Amino acid sequence: MSHIAPVRRHHRASALAVLLVLSVAACKSSADPADSTHAANNPFAQLSMEEQMKAMMELATPGAEHQRLQQLVGDWDLTIKMRFGPKEPWQEMPGTIEAKSVLGGRYVVQHYQSTMMGQPFEGIGTLGYDRLKKRYTSSWADSMSTWIVRTEGQAEGNAIDYRGMMVDSITPHGRPMRTVERLADPDHWTTAMYDTIEGESVQVMEIHATRRK
Repeated sequence: MSHIAPVRRHHRASALAVLLVLSVAACKSSADPADSTHAANNPFAQLSMEEQMKAMMELATPGAEHQRLQQLVGDWDLTIKMRFGPKEPWQEMPGTIEAKSVLGGRYVVQHYQSTMMGQPFEGIGTLGYDRLKKRYTSSWADSMSTWIVRTEGQAEGNAIDYRGMMVDSITPHGRPMRTVERLADPDHWTTAMYDTIEGESVQVMEIHATRRK
């Protein structure tokens, strides 16, 4: 165990050194007359070097919002309902999620498995909270596409309302989408997904998750 502490101190010192270099670069940039207007509009640039270091460390530290997401860690059984339009019938199928905490509790990575149109379907979701933007973040990639869908959201009671752009072959430049994730209790959560169809917001998916015992 004796060799671990020096290694950790070395890593911590290296991280602080990187932050220090970035801070110096930022200060030099803001000192350039051409960037004076930008610096004046950036409160961070007005801080001392020590204050900048402290602020960056605070932004890098997980907070209460990250702890909230940690409640999603675990193995879950899913009941999934989906449809392809407001007049289409709902289809129901089972699924599973294995969710793990990564990077010191900063993110939750969800490994999703189910079926889609009779074919095996797999997806990876990453949930986090951006302390710089003060927004929850979500990214999604799956086995039926080669692109990533990203959304950002705000908490409203026991729900997080994510909004972003749905990207697919129909609308490669994206169309508005919304996902509302609601934690009912430590062992149950739901997700409702809304897509834009013919200019209207339509619910196209509903997921009920139960923690596997």
